[in-house]
Amino acid sequence: MSFVVAIEGTVTNSTINKIGGGPATVPNWPGNGARFKGAFSYTPSSTPNPNLFPKIFIDFDSFTVTRTSGAGSVSLVNGGAGIVYADSLSTGFTNISLPAGGWELQELTLTFASPQGFGVANPASLAFDLFTVRTISIGGDNGTSASAVAWNILARIDVVIALPD
Repeated sequence: MSFVVAIEGTVTNSTINKIGGGPATVPNWPGNGARFKGAFSYTPSSTPNPNLFPKIFIDFDSFTVTRTSGAGSVSLVNGGAGIVYADSLSTGFTNISLPAGGWELQELTLTFASPQGFGVANPASLAFDLFTVRTISIGGDNGTSASAVAWNILARIDVVIALPD
């Protein structure tokens, strides 16, 4: 059985800079305190692998981040010893709201930390309501030209609801 995990939260740290330079201006970039919503599909499995989370959608109002099926990187940490898999370049993710120009998401990490004493995460039986600290970290750039920018968003997930898919 698959589950849709709905999330809602607040941007805690948001930056966008010119490559090798100071701050850049991008209209409607989500700033600190901005609200967001999103969802991801979770299919339990006996062993961790990227296909446990085939679809991720995060909406920052003017900026939407998606993950295509079976590509990219995800981290899910329960007490620091849970599910972690990563690539150096997460080309399976796309940001569909940034200005045109070769944008590539370089990392997307979902971090869940469980209350003390719950032990190591079992990917076949995760209980999302038992996690107390939840964050999303997103970063990327659009190349190395003088007009390129590097961006990073750190967001706190305030609400998590898991429903059967």
